[in-house]
Amino acid sequence: MLSGGTTVSTIISGISAGTTGTTSSGVEVLSGGTAIATSVVSGGKLTVSSGLASGTNVSSGGVLAILGGAGSGTTVSSGGAETVSSGGTDVGTTLLGGAVENLRGGAASGTTITGTGKLLVSSGVAYGAIVDSTGTTSTGGG
Repeated sequence: MLSGGTTVSTIISGISAGTTGTTSSGVEVLSGGTAIATSVVSGGKLTVSSGLASGTNVSSGGVLAILGGAGSGTTVSSGGAETVSSGGTDVGTTLLGGAVENLRGGAASGTTITGTGKLLVSSGVAYGAIVDSTGTTSTGGG
C-alpha cells in the first residue's frame, strides 16, 4: 500500500517472475501519493482510492480500479480491464484490442478505443471518446 509519496516503474503481478524494477505480488492500493508508469500484469490489481496513477500499463489479466482519485494516460491492452467508480476520474485512457473499461459512476475523458476495445458506461459520464471503426461503446446496464 502506498500512502503518500511517489513510486515509479512498479510491476504488479499475481505471478512470480524475474523482472526489473520493483515487483509486488497480487493487489496494491494507492491511497494518496502518485504511482508513475506502473505495469499491472496477469493476476495483478492496482486500486486507486485517492491520489494519482499516471502512465499505467495494464496487460492481459491485469486490473486497474479507480475508486477515487485519478488515472491519467493509462494504456489497457487486450485482456486487461479498467474500472472507474463513483468519485474516480480517468483522463486519456487508450483501450487496445480486447481491452475493456467499465465506467460505474465516475468520469472518463478523452478515452481512445481501438481494435475491439470496449467502453461500457453503466453510470457516470464519458466525455470526448474517440472510437475507431472496430471499437465500441455501450451505455446502461452493465
